[in-house]
Amino acid sequence: MKRRLGGFTIIEVTLFLGITGLLFLGVTIGVQSSVFSQRFNDSTQSFVEFLRNIYAETTNVQSADDGRSNQVIYGKLVTFGETTGLDGVSIPSGTAFVYDVVGDMGRDVGSGDVLTALYNANADVVVKDTRKLAGIVESYKPKWSAEIQSVGCGATDCSNISAALLVVRHPRSGTVYTFVMKNNTIQVNNKLHHTSGAILTSFLNSTNFKSDSIDFCINPEGSKRYKNRADVRINKNARNSSAVEVINDQGTNNCKL
Repeated sequence: MKRRLGGFTIIEVTLFLGITGLLFLGVTIGVQSSVFSQRFNDSTQSFVEFLRNIYAETTNVQSADDGRSNQVIYGKLVTFGETTGLDGVSIPSGTAFVYDVVGDMGRDVGSGDVLTALYNANADVVVKDTRKLAGIVESYKPKWSAEIQSVGCGATDCSNISAALLVVRHPRSGTVYTFVMKNNTIQVNNKLHHTSGAILTSFLNSTNFKSDSIDFCINPEGSKRYKNRADVRINKNARNSSAVEVINDQGTNNCKL
């Protein structure tokens, strides 16, 4: 009598491969989801630290050059939505630029409104040696191809935010103030490319810059419509970095779609 050799039937092999494939697919999806979530958090926290650093640098009084000048750096201007670089060439969307706000030191500017005081101190954006000064210009772009967007969003695509943020100290009191320009920006790079005249001075008024809160929406999928955008908010009357926060409460998240 012949003994039947042990083995698996075709049905058993098919079931084994099917179950193994499902397990592998589940693990792969879980890993991809975890990586996506981590990158999203990295993009959000990186932007938060970027904004908080603006306050840290504004709080400390800085000389505009080697210390022998009567000019001082009063704070920072951050622009969102500029279209061209210093060389006049188009730049990638979603790039933020940071400029030093430089003005006269020791001038009798008055103790009133900070925007008027900065105007009286001849405060302006300086990123090249035009007034015997050499300010700094920096650029920032979110990590992992995320984009900084506005609260409003189109039916299919979201647009990059167009705004400006002015974080400055009062020339007399030294108190830090935050002003925002919504739905518009200052094309500093383009102006510097074509002229060496005053750039910020004409914007230093309450018509352009207002004391208000502002929400920056971080979209992990770039220009695609993504409903779970992070809301990074700078609260009204911000004086320091503690005013920058991530809104986790879905009820007050202005970036959800």
